Amino acid sequence: AATAALALVIIIQEWGYDVSGLVAGLGLGGLAFSLAAKDTVENLFGFTTIVGDQPFMVGEFIKISDVEGTVEHVGIRSTRIRQPDQSYVTVPNSKLASAPVLNWSRLSKRWYNVTLRVTYDARRNDLTQLMEGIRAMLNEQEQVESGSVLVNFINFGDHGFEILVRCYIHLADWNAFTAEKEIINLEIMGIFE
Repeated sequence: AATAALALVIIIQEWGYDVSGLVAGLGLGGLAFSLAAKDTVENLFGFTTIVGDQPFMVGEFIKISDVEGTVEHVGIRSTRIRQPDQSYVTVPNSKLASAPVLNWSRLSKRWYNVTLRVTYDARRNDLTQLMEGIRAMLNEQEQVESGSVLVNFINFGDHGFEILVRCYIHLADWNAFTAEKEIINLEIMGIFE
């Protein structure tokens, strides 16, 4: 194609026409075409990155910058994501390939992380009993990862003593995790009482 274009320019020049305007026009046309094709090429490379690295697949729940939801389609140019409010977002593959992707579907466990605040009228013995009770309760929970339980008095806060409670829960499903978290929270309330 390039050889044919060069031959055409030489023939036109041999006929006595000034080809400098034609060559300049073709150069500008080529520049305009390459700028227009830039996004398409970036999205195509983004698609190959997504297919090759597989940071997510159709059906998985992901989050990138300000978009989160279930991946419904991965195309050559873009990926379509259904958000929890059921809005449908089309994200260019070039953006997905260059952004950090948080894939919630590939979790094996979730992190329970709470800071409890106990009023300053509590005594040292009260705090000690409270922490021991929470530790024992968490270690008895079937879904809590043994060895991951952390219950410590960490700070004198603005509104009371602060106790950090952390552990891993072996439930990747969001609904199951929140149900287990509710059970643990109610158990902690019972220990407080």
